[in-house]
Amino acid sequence: MADPVRLTEKLLEDLAARWRAFDAPVARQLRPGLADDEIDALVAPLGLRVPPEARTWWKWHNGGGDACIVHSGGKAFLSLEHCVERATMMRQIASEVTKPYRLSAEERNDMAHGVWHRDWLPLCPDGVGCMAVISAGRDDASKAVCPVLFRDWDGEASLLAPSIGTLVCQWISVLDAGAETYDHRQDRWVFVPEKLPPGYDDRIL
Repeated sequence: MADPVRLTEKLLEDLAARWRAFDAPVARQLRPGLADDEIDALVAPLGLRVPPEARTWWKWHNGGGDACIVHSGGKAFLSLEHCVERATMMRQIASEVTKPYRLSAEERNDMAHGVWHRDWLPLCPDGVGCMAVISAGRDDASKAVCPVLFRDWDGEASLLAPSIGTLVCQWISVLDAGAETYDHRQDRWVFVPEKLPPGYDDRIL
């Protein structure tokens, strides 16, 4: 397996160049990036610490409205504010799930973590209840790369990419292969599955 690719602003600009070539909505809705102190203030209520790769993500641009990154109904480039809101909501849901049961504090915590781990921070949700998440706990703050997990609609989480940089490279490869194109007549991304590069997991879309 290849080493994880670390996210850089150049890599993000390479992705944005593809968006601009298609004149995709996400390219026209990019918001100004955040400073480190703004990032810290936004996640402070959650007790999280945003890892370096994820800082690069939101320092470059703080989302692109609710526009999809490479696939209509797929991963959206949300602001950090919206991602914090999602994490807060998911923590509340996880807490509510445990209430009908007579559990010890440890059992309640374990059950809640099975629904939503408190270290998780959404990176980019999609339109069907799934999302790409990262771990932003105290131990994650100094890690060079940030593994991305895919959390499906029923709460199961599995590795999606070994780093945010690797995920961005995969999106670029999908666009370069012609597996996604933007159709302005339909006002949507059009998926061409037969052009998906070999070995790619369509969960990245």
